[in-house]
Order: sequence, then structure tokens, then C-alpha cells
Amino acid sequence: MGRDLAVSGSMQTRWPSGVLLTSRHERWRAQAQGDLRLETLRARDAAGPLASQVTAATTAGFDNVIVQHDAVDAQAPLDWDRLRAAGLRGVSLRCEGEAALHNFIAKQDPARVLPTMAALEETADRAQRRGLELHVRTRVARSNFRSLGGVLSRALAWQAKTWTLEYMPLDGVDLPAEGVGHMHPRLALSLPWVLRSGAQAASRGIPFATRGAPLCLLGPLASHAVVERSNEFAPVCAACPARAGCVGGDPTYFARFGFGELHARPAPTEPSRGWWSVAALL
Repeated sequence: MGRDLAVSGSMQTRWPSGVLLTSRHERWRAQAQGDLRLETLRARDAAGPLASQVTAATTAGFDNVIVQHDAVDAQAPLDWDRLRAAGLRGVSLRCEGEAALHNFIAKQDPARVLPTMAALEETADRAQRRGLELHVRTRVARSNFRSLGGVLSRALAWQAKTWTLEYMPLDGVDLPAEGVGHMHPRLALSLPWVLRSGAQAASRGIPFATRGAPLCLLGPLASHAVVERSNEFAPVCAACPARAGCVGGDPTYFARFGFGELHARPAPTEPSRGWWSVAALL
């Protein structure tokens, strides 16, 4: 998949028909509906070795099979040559910032500690030497939303094909007595930085997507929103022309801070159903 799939900075970027393959197969199979290839894949055994899963997806007719490789337990050496031969096209890595910041954020979730930057660099090198494409995902956190330029620099160095910036759902583990904890900054405060960084990425040839943010806060970049299952809506959303294509927001976030950041958009907005229509499956 070459750079010619998108005009730099274009809102018309399209990902060739494909699937983002992860270790959480039931999740993406449940969310991606209406594709006959998925029906074929459901009939196959996707619980075997990774190479067999890649082969199954390729045989089912998917053009792009991308493996998520950012969990510590996933850092055991993989047979990249075998995966490439099976049809693997790319690797998705979660990068939260430059080395020191990434390593700090990577340790914040005791249930799922992410690899260090050194481990990511090693994975990226092994994948690229075998002609595999790299895709970058970043969780927007209180500690990194002003420093997303560091992630963009890393994505450019890796010649990343895509960049997804996402707000993660809150849970009890991350909720202190006040505020929203480490992993979720206020939307209205952080989104201008997110959108600026995304636009800068697009201008450098890296298509970007936002995940987990309501359309009314994305302004003219609303078409970069990931299409996924809806969360919660505010009363002001009832008459919003864009509601049908909006994901709403995280109920826990709204319970803590209310709906004051939301407003009805003046006109309908249909998120672009390009490659980010499956970015949420990662």
C-alpha cells in the first residue's frame, strides 16, 4: 500500500478494503457487520497460532491484515517472515510520546503495561526490514496531549501509514476523588491540541483519525472521526443534525463533568468512512 492512496492533507483518504486483525477477534468481528468476508472468516478457526489467523483473514478476501503488537506479553519474538508469507501487511503499535513520556504512560495501567520505547523500536525495526507497514495509535492523556508532536516525530521516523488519536473509556481504577485521573483530560481543553497534531500529520502524508470524541467538538475535522458504537448523549444532542453519525461520549466522563462541553452542530455531519471506519477495531 503506497503513499498514493492519499493526497497529502486530503479529507478524501481511503483505505483499500481490509481488516485490522488483533488478538481480540470476537470484539472486531462483533463490531464490523455487513461484510461477506467476515461471514467467511467467522466460519474459520481464528483461535490458532497468529500465522494461521493471518492466513484465514487473507483467504477470506481481506487485502490488508494488520496485527496489533503492543502488549508486553506480545513482545516475545514472532516469526515475522512466516507472518509476512501468510499475508500480513502491517503492524499496529501504540506510542504515547517520546521515550521518557511514553515509558511513563506505559506503566500507568497495572492491568496492561505497555512495552517501553526501546521494545517498540525493536518491533518497528524487525517489521520494517520485512517490508511490513507501521500504524501508530496514541491514547490522549493529561500528560501527553500538549506533547503529541513527539508522537508525530516518531511516526514520521517510522514512515507510519496512519495515526489514530483516541480517548479511552474511563473506569474505576483511573478515577480519583476529584478529576478524571491520568488517562482522560478534559475534552474541550485537549481536543484543540489533538486536532492540530492530526492536521499536521495529514499535511506530512500520514492520514489521522480521532476516536472517542463527539463530533460537535471536532469542528471542520469531524470527518476524521472513527465510526463506532455510540456511547451516551446529552439532552442538547436530541435535536443535533449530526447525532446519527456521532459516537457521543463516555458516560463516566459525563457523570463526573456534565454535558456543558457539548453543543448541537448547525448541520449534519457524516464521518468519512475511509480507513478509520475500522480503526476502532484495534
